Amino acid sequence: MALFDQLCALGNKADNLLATQQFDRASSAYIDILTRSDEAGVFDSFILAKVTLGYLLALVESGDISQAHQVWTFKPDQHILGEGVKFLETAQTSAHDLAIYFLISAYLHSLATDREGALQGVDERMKQVANYALAEDPELMPIVMTNWRGYLEEIYEVPFNALPKSATVEFGRFVEKAIVVFGPSEITFPRPSLWKIDWDSEATPVSKDDTVADTSQLADNVDASEDITLPSPVLTLSAPPPMASTKTIEDRMDIVNALMGDNNYPVALRMVSEIKDGMLSGSECDPSLLGWVLFFEFKCLYKLERYEDALNQADEKLPMRYEMTPNNAAFRASMCSELCVRAGRPVEQVVAFGTESFLRRVRGDNVVHTLQSLNTSCILLELRDAEDKAEDFARNMIELGSKGKADVPVLKGYISLMRGKLRAGKDTELRPIVDELFGKIRELPKSNQRAELMSEVARLETSRSPLPTNKSRLTRFLQTPAS
Repeated sequence: MALFDQLCALGNKADNLLATQQFDRASSAYIDILTRSDEAGVFDSFILAKVTLGYLLALVESGDISQAHQVWTFKPDQHILGEGVKFLETAQTSAHDLAIYFLISAYLHSLATDREGALQGVDERMKQVANYALAEDPELMPIVMTNWRGYLEEIYEVPFNALPKSATVEFGRFVEKAIVVFGPSEITFPRPSLWKIDWDSEATPVSKDDTVADTSQLADNVDASEDITLPSPVLTLSAPPPMASTKTIEDRMDIVNALMGDNNYPVALRMVSEIKDGMLSGSECDPSLLGWVLFFEFKCLYKLERYEDALNQADEKLPMRYEMTPNNAAFRASMCSELCVRAGRPVEQVVAFGTESFLRRVRGDNVVHTLQSLNTSCILLELRDAEDKAEDFARNMIELGSKGKADVPVLKGYISLMRGKLRAGKDTELRPIVDELFGKIRELPKSNQRAELMSEVARLETSRSPLPTNKSRLTRFLQTPAS
């Protein structure tokens, strides 16, 4: 039996343990799959995504919320499960699994101490799941709406009928859209899809040594209940800095910067907006300092996913002159390019902001980091059936990097091209792109980021396009409007 098929069989056994609430055994079984992949030197994007989803479900359903939050926030370079989270978010499994992941994400958002941020996180994710359930999976709707109600109760720590009206606006819209029969009163999660895919399971992913792993020594009869546990890193949350020194704008901006460093963006936004209002109400102010205030405000809006507000801020006409550093202005322009896609603005606006970012980066003598956020714009444009525009962006980055003798924009451009091919289901075109990439970067000086970006290239090369039977559903899921 091929390694991939063995791991899928183990995965189905682990899911059965999860379904019977044998959480410890299920967790060990999921981690055992990772261990076997590691020993064989082969990691498959589908396998990693399924393992991560199952392991998150085991943690959440067993009440180990601290560890679940830790796994949910892992970065790909921190832990192999961070790779799994990334593969979940990029739809390497079924649309049903993606909906479950969104339900888990919304639940973890509901446990945040900041109510405003928690409500925004819950509503954004639940709107997508609810829209998907209405259009594609009506039987999922009772669980979706029951969980949504439970998440709101969790945020405000009161029964549903005692919630403030402002907290139930988005929820109420979906109650009106469908005849909802609520499920059990407690928060529950659907069972994941079977570990089964439509493509050829004999296709071997690339191993860590760029060689095909020998799986013939793995036993066909494997026990998914072996006790293999994941180390539990301690989750620490930094407290906001003291608010004592507020004599000058510079002092207050230092506090805002510290709050942003602790990811406390709601408080940072309130404070920087107060600073901005105070500066604009005076007779004059330092243009460069006002530029920094505007940059911090924009970044907070972006991090809080208030995309329309961020775009409006970038277009705002102020009564006073401000000067933003070339790099900060380029960052805002590149973010706006991405936000235009998210907000459904015309493609011409996306391109216009992208062009502005190019020009400002060049003025700031920081060509290496030019248009790094436009990778996201490329992906979003592809989902809007604008793949040609996304490829234009990528080719522009490659050309700029080649002329500037900088490998980072070249690599980012090729990574965008690879993502586009995966989303279009053109897996066979990945290898030629990689070959072209090697030809381009061979003559370019090495930057500190090359190893990290080459790891991303390797991850994409081992990824697969969404399931053929699932692609249209996944596209509709990811294109679902926010309201």
